[in-house]
Amino acid sequence: HSLTVLRMACRQAVEDDMLKSDPTAHIKKPKTGKALSVITPEEFSHLVSFAKNENRIALLIAYTTGMRPEEVLALYWSNVNFAKATITVDHAVVRGEGGRALVGPPKNKSSYRTLKVPQKLIADLRHWQKEQAAQILKTEGYENNNLIIARRNGQLFTSNIFAQRFFNIAQKANLTITMKGLRHTHATQLFAAGWHPKDVQERLGHSSISTTMDIYTTYIPTRSENIAEYFNTIYPKNT
Repeated sequence: HSLTVLRMACRQAVEDDMLKSDPTAHIKKPKTGKALSVITPEEFSHLVSFAKNENRIALLIAYTTGMRPEEVLALYWSNVNFAKATITVDHAVVRGEGGRALVGPPKNKSSYRTLKVPQKLIADLRHWQKEQAAQILKTEGYENNNLIIARRNGQLFTSNIFAQRFFNIAQKANLTITMKGLRHTHATQLFAAGWHPKDVQERLGHSSISTTMDIYTTYIPTRSENIAEYFNTIYPKNT
């Protein structure tokens, strides 16, 4: 919060010719360690019932893959292998000049990945591909960029614009969750199901397993109980 206020002051000082440049421009916000925003499978089912068309398919992809929002919005149909039930992540939406949405590289080298996805998602993608094709034929001047998630004119969504859409859907469902929260939800549910942290790391595209553990360790459920129960099984017998 302090950094945000300082940035606003410095930018105003630049506009007022009191500073030649903004000294806070390249400072990254520190991690606050705040609680992650996650929902249950039942809550997600409730959430997605309020979404339609590209909104619905974006939510389903984010929930079942753990992709970053900017990765979901940059997916092309060519990234989907229907036969193998995989989605390849090799692009992300980035902000260009004037805040314009552009397709750029993912966050880091580990972000390039191919993910196995549920057959139910593949079925939904096939259905959406047909629906989208029908909409394109009806839309005059549509800019067909072969995107899975596109605006009504075919252009890219910026993360901010889609975040507002997501907020409206979540509000209707009376849930407090963000698009990035679906990524946290994905990881949390994998940990809850007992998947190895290395599997979660690779699925999320983290460059280091320590990043995965630092973020999600507190969300591994019943760790203390499981450890205690394990030692019950190897506890020395009374002689």
